Parts: sequence; structure tokens; C-alpha cells
Amino acid sequence: MRHGRAKAARKTLKFFQLNGDIKPPYKILVDGNFLAKVVKDKVPIHERLGKMLQGCPFALFVARAALKELESLPGEVFTQARQLGLDECEIIEDGSLPPSPPKILMRNVGGGNSNDEEGDDFTEEGMISARGAIRRLVLFVEKDGMCNPRKFFVATQDVELSDEIRSHGPNVPIIKISRAVLLLEAPSVSSKKYATREERGKLVSAGGMTTKEERDLVQTVKKEARAEKNAKDAARQDRHAMGIARCKNKAKQPNPLSCKRKKTAGEGDKSAGKKKRKRTKKKISDT
Repeated sequence: MRHGRAKAARKTLKFFQLNGDIKPPYKILVDGNFLAKVVKDKVPIHERLGKMLQGCPFALFVARAALKELESLPGEVFTQARQLGLDECEIIEDGSLPPSPPKILMRNVGGGNSNDEEGDDFTEEGMISARGAIRRLVLFVEKDGMCNPRKFFVATQDVELSDEIRSHGPNVPIIKISRAVLLLEAPSVSSKKYATREERGKLVSAGGMTTKEERDLVQTVKKEARAEKNAKDAARQDRHAMGIARCKNKAKQPNPLSCKRKKTAGEGDKSAGKKKRKRTKKKISDT
């Protein structure tokens, strides 16, 4: 990995560690497209992932729906990709997926509506699709409003799925392969907005150290100070409207330390009685 890519990956990992609590050992959730790309480009996946993740331990996961999808596709590449998923990845069964509908989850997380039809998440046989399984895993929202509760990285070549995660899934890192090079995408706009919102909340609550009663007290004091300031401004405007001139400050006495000290009568007599001695210059005689 080149120095520039390694530096960018290190920065991205630090961002998700601070804002999404995503820490080693990392969990990489792969889909069928990604596995097929690994096989097609002959990418040494473990070696590349180890370098990209700065040598930290990691584990690969794949949904059962993704393996079924690969099994239904003809071709040697998809057969080898399915076998790679069976050999190298931990399988997530359909029964362990969150039960909430994906469309509701995306509305709760992203603040917008998804244009995808519900049929995209299920196959013709009524089984959940690979894309639907990944949506349920990473766009699931906990009670505290945090999505991606299992702290997954998503490794996919699906452009539409990546766009949905960027738009509706804050704190979901995305990994892709471009020209046989493994890339970790920079934090999305939704991730940055979520981080900014969390930082503002910490500033208001003093990093979570203050109680609700203390925060309410601070807000009450601020309101009272604001009301007092508004009252003073209104009174000043009223005086100006009535033509009452502002009271001028009276001239203050001079600073005694900066004034020359006056001589007393006794000091003047003593100086008058003394004779001044005349100074004579000695003449230098010519020799």
C-alpha cells in the first residue's frame, strides 16, 4: 500500500473509532459481488486487508442470502466466490437478522425517504436478498439512535447499495476494489453530520458530565441574563425617545502622584536664608 493510501486509511479508521466506536478486532461484512471481484482479480484478500487495517486483527462475515445468490448464478467465478465465502467467512443466517423492515430503518436513520421498492429486498421466492440482508445488518437503529450496532465494515461492489449506505447509514465504513486495489472510502457526508451533531451535544452537556437538572439550571440563568439585558436596552431606548440626555460623568480630581508637590512656607524660608556659593573657574597661566 502506498504512503498516501495508508495515511488516508489510518485517518479514516481513527474517525470511525472516535465517532462510531468501531475498534479492533474489525468485522468485515462482504457480499457476493465483492467475493466475485476478489476471485476475478486474484486479490490476496487477507494480506491486503491486513495492510489496509494497519495490521489490526479482523474477521470476515457473509450473509447466507449472499451465498444463495452466488449459488444461483452460472459460471466458475461465482462458484469459486461462493466457496471462498464458505471457507474464509463466518456465515450470518437469515434467522439472526434484525426483523425490522429496511424501508422504515432507512427513514429513521437518514432523515429521508428511500425510493427503492420493497421487492428489491426479497427474491421471487419470498426469501430475503443479499442486499436486503446487508441493509438490515448495518442500517438497524438502536434505541439510542445509533445504527450499525454490530460495528461492521461493508465490503461491496454494489453501487446502489453503497449509495444507500452513504446517504442513510452514518458510521458504516465501506470497502471496495478498484483496479485490483483495495480501497477504504473516506467518511460519508451523513457520517460527518452525525459526528458534528454528537460533538455539539457534548459541548452542551459538558462531555456528558452534567445532569439534566444542571443543564436546565444553566438554561434558566441564561434566560434571566438575556431578559435583564433586553430590559436595559428597552429602558435606554425609552430615555432616548423622551429626549433625556445621558448623565455625564463629573470630572475627577487629578491623580496626586502625577502632580508636582507644592513647597510649604517653611521650606521657602530655609531656601531664602542660604547664600549661594559662586563658582569660579581657575585660570590656567601660560608657561
